[in-house]
Amino acid sequence: MNKNANKLVAALAALVVAAGCSVPSSGSPVAATEAQAAASEHQAAQNNASSSASLDEPKRMQQASKRLTSASGELELTVPDNWSNDPVLERTAMLNASHRGEEQYVVVNRYPKSDFSDGTSLEAYKQTFLAATSASIEAFEEEGTERLDINGRSGILVTFSGTSDNVNVRYIAGLAETEHAFYQVVAWSTASKFSEHEAQFKAVIGSLKVQRETLTQHSGEAKRPHKQDETEPGVVMRSADGTLELTLPGSWEEMPLNDEADLQGGVLATEDYFIAMHEPKAMFADDMNLAQYTSLVLENMATALENGAVGEPAAVEVNGMPALQTELSGEVESVKIRYLVTTVEAEQSYVQVLFWTQHHLMADKLGDYRAAVETLNVNESQWPEGAR
Repeated sequence: MNKNANKLVAALAALVVAAGCSVPSSGSPVAATEAQAAASEHQAAQNNASSSASLDEPKRMQQASKRLTSASGELELTVPDNWSNDPVLERTAMLNASHRGEEQYVVVNRYPKSDFSDGTSLEAYKQTFLAATSASIEAFEEEGTERLDINGRSGILVTFSGTSDNVNVRYIAGLAETEHAFYQVVAWSTASKFSEHEAQFKAVIGSLKVQRETLTQHSGEAKRPHKQDETEPGVVMRSADGTLELTLPGSWEEMPLNDEADLQGGVLATEDYFIAMHEPKAMFADDMNLAQYTSLVLENMATALENGAVGEPAAVEVNGMPALQTELSGEVESVKIRYLVTTVEAEQSYVQVLFWTQHHLMADKLGDYRAAVETLNVNESQWPEGAR
């Protein structure tokens, strides 16, 4: 197998979040995140050049081909005969294929329109797709946009590049819509081989057929673990100053989501994210209490979100400390998000821990988020004297 094959499969991480799932917690009462800034910059510099492309499958697919069908029977894709289903890609895609020897990969996913703001257009979905992708791969660069016919459906073809695990990768994504969902077909290869594969990639993308829509199951959900495996060892994350500590499932890892956070991380493949931060009580009025602090946090978040809706705070205890826990929902860059917001009162500080995911995934993840919050340790003895 080519030495870059496994690294190219790892490049899928950038595509898993392409529906906007990694949208950072812009609703938290802190400065805008690096990912948001990057997304805004790339959107502002968007390549407006547009052309028209209609893919004629028989002409483009010169070699012998075969049709692959998704497990649900909903989707069909025509690929070269020497491509096959890839077990690694299968975990996060409704339909996939690869030819590892030639460094060619393709995944197909569907995202119900109910996950997005009402009236979200295909063009707006493209912007969400690119914003999420630009935040997920290094050296992201949008190269061009074309109009595309995908088996009679009007679509958009976007080409972009980036670096994944020190490998330069080029991608081509076909985006299309039906009445109820957005579909994306994304193909990629190493930058050095992409040009020789591009015509074939376009033929594969243009061959997508939506036989029927079964929206009771979201894209790739049945293959993504929502619950923590009880046998999976946890990973302990500690803040740089040693004040905060949280134990998470072993698949979680640190990632830059917010400049002001003391702890932050997530799992791209399962669309899980969190940040935690502490604020000294000395920053606030002497009569500030936990309920008032919670109101400030929730008000700031709801204001920053579109269509923000705040639930009723519930009193809980976190490692012996009084806390309030609240569910909050809203929209960030047209994507529907739900948060679990926990505010904790320690002896000398207030702590906020935010977990979030896509709206439709929260019901399955809420128990795991609450369990993770319960592992919070606050070690205020680590603070410099002047910060107490």
